[in-house]
Amino acid sequence: MKRIMICIMLISLFAAVVFGLEYKGIDYEQWKAILENGSLREKVLSLEAIGNIGAPDSEDLLMTYLENENNELRLTAVWALGQLKSTKAAEKICWMLGSENDPRIDGALVNIGSPAVEYLILKLKLASLLNHFDEGTRIARIMIDIQSPAGMVEVASYLSRLLSIPENRDEAKRMLSLIGDRAVEPLQISLQTTYDKQLTQDILKTLLLIESERTLDTFYKYVSDTDPAIRALVANALGRIKSPNNTDFLISMLRDENENVRTQALVSLGEMQDSKAVVYILTSLKDENPLIRAMAAYALGQIKDVRAVYPLINLLDDRTVLSAVNPSTGRAEEQYVLDFAARALIRINDPRGIEELEKRGIKVVSE
Repeated sequence: MKRIMICIMLISLFAAVVFGLEYKGIDYEQWKAILENGSLREKVLSLEAIGNIGAPDSEDLLMTYLENENNELRLTAVWALGQLKSTKAAEKICWMLGSENDPRIDGALVNIGSPAVEYLILKLKLASLLNHFDEGTRIARIMIDIQSPAGMVEVASYLSRLLSIPENRDEAKRMLSLIGDRAVEPLQISLQTTYDKQLTQDILKTLLLIESERTLDTFYKYVSDTDPAIRALVANALGRIKSPNNTDFLISMLRDENENVRTQALVSLGEMQDSKAVVYILTSLKDENPLIRAMAAYALGQIKDVRAVYPLINLLDDRTVLSAVNPSTGRAEEQYVLDFAARALIRINDPRGIEELEKRGIKVVSE
């Protein structure tokens, strides 16, 4: 009985192997004969079949077609090697990027996965150096689809650079959102190993765009950075990635020697809407810089604390003109500082402030 069972198992295994070497009712050796002697369309079909069958020598056979003069045969071989997840073909297919624009190349590299990443990183660096942004974005998409953490720092750094190019900005933001939390750890590691200020800034911008609470400890480390551009970026991040711990850091930044940092800290404190910050923001209403006085009024209006009413009423006499981006509209406007104070009083909606606005003939429209 045992011998019968063993025989049945061997027969079943043999049948499975034979079946596995067939595709569409044609066996592997026949497909090789078709590849040798058939018409162009038959050869293309044969390459597809060989990729699906996956016989032991399929990979080596398909590799020989990567140099074929016929474009369709060459690209079908690329597709078939992708089906086999060929590590041997990874480098050669990577170097086709840029010279050939065919989705079968992209699909093959995604199927091959991690073994292709080191070559893709090199190609991405070259595309960035040569300002070949379309090619670079294509490579970045492939690496995101592969989802290997090894290439995420390079992709995130590249996409951060694209954020400064208007025609590429939207696509870069969309792709960075696809990376999401997966990029946080490799980016944090990269920060620990670089002394390049520009790269540091690019990585922090990328972490800001991801908006993960996991990045907050990283931003806290840069609150006192020597570069004011980085400190301003941190102030921006602490307003967008909200945590109760952010308020104390932002309050400390109100004493920063750089006006841009103080301005951004005020805007972020307004976004945080933490009443603990009110007494500190009130001191900024007397700053020498009119923009800072205006942003302090904006922040107080966001927090809506009645302690700000009388200080804001005093600011209604400030007729300094400034050109600034209105945080409520996002547009650059020429305004008086008193306009910011008036809007803040309207938001707080305290009777004392509303009465003063009406007395001065300032139209009160509830937001």
